[in-house]
Amino acid sequence: MGPTASPHLSRRGFLAGASAAALAAGLPRPALAQSVPLSAFSTPAFIQDLAANPTLQAALNDAWNINANGWTEQAIRGNPFTTLFAANQDYYYNPLSTDLTGSIVEKVSWTAFPNRAVFYLDALSEQQRFEFVDFGYSTSAPIAPIPATTTICAEQTGGEIPANGPTNQFQPYGPRGWMDEYCEMAVTREGDRTDGRITRIDFVCENPEYWYTLWSVSPETVLEIYQEILGRPQITLADLELHDAAGNPVIDPGTGRSAYNPLNKWNSGPHRTADGGGAMHLTSTPNTLQTELGLAGAATVLRNMGNANGTDLICCAQYGQIMRNSDPHIGQISNQIVGFGGGFRVSLADPIGLYIQTPTFTNYVLPDDPNLPEGASAADCWTILRGQETLPGFPSNFNFLLHAKFEIPQAWRDAGVSFEVGDIAVDGEPIRYGSQMLPTIQVALFPRAVAADTPQAPQPCVAGLSAPFAKAQPQQIMYQDLWDGYNASAVPNARGVAMTLASNTIIVAPRIMPGTTATLALLGSAFEAEGALPQVAFFREGDTSPDAAITVTVEGLEDVVYAVPGNSEPGPQQLLRLTVDVGADAAPGTRSVSVANAGDALGETAPFFLWVEG
Repeated sequence: MGPTASPHLSRRGFLAGASAAALAAGLPRPALAQSVPLSAFSTPAFIQDLAANPTLQAALNDAWNINANGWTEQAIRGNPFTTLFAANQDYYYNPLSTDLTGSIVEKVSWTAFPNRAVFYLDALSEQQRFEFVDFGYSTSAPIAPIPATTTICAEQTGGEIPANGPTNQFQPYGPRGWMDEYCEMAVTREGDRTDGRITRIDFVCENPEYWYTLWSVSPETVLEIYQEILGRPQITLADLELHDAAGNPVIDPGTGRSAYNPLNKWNSGPHRTADGGGAMHLTSTPNTLQTELGLAGAATVLRNMGNANGTDLICCAQYGQIMRNSDPHIGQISNQIVGFGGGFRVSLADPIGLYIQTPTFTNYVLPDDPNLPEGASAADCWTILRGQETLPGFPSNFNFLLHAKFEIPQAWRDAGVSFEVGDIAVDGEPIRYGSQMLPTIQVALFPRAVAADTPQAPQPCVAGLSAPFAKAQPQQIMYQDLWDGYNASAVPNARGVAMTLASNTIIVAPRIMPGTTATLALLGSAFEAEGALPQVAFFREGDTSPDAAITVTVEGLEDVVYAVPGNSEPGPQQLLRLTVDVGADAAPGTRSVSVANAGDALGETAPFFLWVEG
């Protein structure tokens, strides 16, 4: 530990809401009153941003259901080209096709403070770590590179660590990249100064996928929400659009309207000012819902080494990232549920998402002020801006908060209270940094378990297996115009690492009308161009032959560098430029994709890579 480690933080662990001990003891867990398959995936926290326009709300609900179903199928099937590593991921189920009779729901929660900052920056004092989490740097201590390979995983998997091994700049990158526990914040200070007294702190855990989906249906509504939640009526639609080098909006061929910029000036960085900054949704590249579903799917594979330690399990199974509070804990609890008793299958309870839990205000102390209303407490400063405290059918301690702020209530100001958030003490210290609140905040997801027909047979560790798979691996797809627009936009970050906005895109099937031609960018790895370009084909779900109504021409292959959504840092990838002709008789629905290098046959498919509109 560093010399002044907080009791809330741990190099090796975290404060968690669901414990392995409770599961092992077989304690009763609350049941959800649902006995039939889910009819459709609901929007996060059942939020209905387009309720005033039922037609648009229906379109949003439909789009969200299709997207969520696609991500769920990806979580179940994992990477189809490494099935040896992802055996038995069918213990993650799709609630749209699963009888939920007798299902039980578990709360899995973890501390919002970035544990990687505690583990890797243990030489820093607690105050220096708070400063780092607020700003992405420390004014009094350099942020040294971290090992590219950790000794912890090497010890667990038998690997060797060179004495002077490779290092990376502290990642994830991006304007708030280091806030990688599925909770990000933006701090408002007096005079918009970085050294000013704190007046407001925004906390968000909304996934970017929802905002992309809402934008595809109604950009005007996205603008209205930005203006209302951030209290910035000066925000314009142009502020939220993706622009090319000449300043023109990049048009999304799927909608015919401008594309969304998830790192627009009002959702970028850890500071909220009158001229920009603020937090509306998650931006750190690992903080995506699709990634969370994929992690949960991979974590359903039981391993011979057991699941008594979340870090050991994540090293064995090689999913997610170690030393976060979130990934090892989510994986461990999911794995324990699957292996509990006679065996279970798991999925995320509807509405799927990640949710902030109401903070614990026990250690908060207000300044003495004669004008404070009687009975006032720090909890009065906590306001839910998006989401719900509780939802029907869930226990009362399951919170579904998407966006909250900590700010002096207007009623206190009207009563003459003169202090600010920065004068409130946490653990005896005035709030100089927004991150001082993070150890008191939990983030949660809610797995729903159903009894499995048969217990699962444990598998060996991934690290102990050979990897003879060198087949082409598709990972993401989008319209070429969008790829070119996002990849041309540089993303400044505290580490000064080269990065583009392509790393902040999402994994979602492009929407194409029958009887049209589209130019698409297919991203992946192990694509080869020797002899001939790879072959690409789309399949209807359940079919063993390509969809004859869709013709694909591979126009070229090129190397690119970006972080595939869910990854913590940019790395080398490949891009296939495709011309896709969708026949007028193409049936509506989503399609899987198969990619084969020269000499290989089309075969296994990756789901949710194309959406033919009806």
